[in-house]
Amino acid sequence: MEVILCLVATSIAVWMLRKPIAKAPWAFYIAAAALSLAFGTGLVSNLSYQAAMLLTPVMRRCELAFALLAVVMFTGILPKDSKLRLQLVPIRGYLAIIAAILASCHIFLYGRAYLAKVGVAFGGLNTATYAALAFAVALAVLLAVLSVTSVRMVRHRMSPQSWRTLQKASYVFFPLIGVHALLMIGPAALAGGPSAGNALAYLVVIVVYIAARLARAAADRRGVCDDAR
Repeated sequence: MEVILCLVATSIAVWMLRKPIAKAPWAFYIAAAALSLAFGTGLVSNLSYQAAMLLTPVMRRCELAFALLAVVMFTGILPKDSKLRLQLVPIRGYLAIIAAILASCHIFLYGRAYLAKVGVAFGGLNTATYAALAFAVALAVLLAVLSVTSVRMVRHRMSPQSWRTLQKASYVFFPLIGVHALLMIGPAALAGGPSAGNALAYLVVIVVYIAARLARAAADRRGVCDDAR
């Protein structure tokens, strides 16, 4: 259940670090870039054994980036007057950028590995793997677009309507991350492997998010209708 533990730990860390993140987001960008570089280039071997064992799953499997994006997305569906939402909304863009930087390590490592497999055994991979790779390419492109438009300078150069329209793509983007993860680890999970717990965690997070997002949309529509009366 690494995914659940990572979600809980990340949520607590974000809450405790919300003020430092708001004051100096660049420091967290640098830290995220350093971690991604360490894992992408193999420098992680220079870390202590305990640190490497702790960070390897959450970095290589993108669990930390997923957890940060989960915080970002679930914050967006909290009630508008919620104290939690009011505290976290100002740093949502920063968290999204940090998550994108951390995800670059996963994209590089797995992209390189699977592209090599496709080149060597084209047509020999199972359907789920090809579907997961297709999702991965689409997600990588969408992640890049959403992350760039989360930068304040870029956001201010866009019209509010264009920015909001583009950001709505994240409503689909986040569940697709879970679909991608399930396609990748699903076969092993169904075979009774140790990834079964993580697969269940991804499924639960996706279902809860979709249900909460639909409930929030319905509540917003009711609010608009009430205001129009």
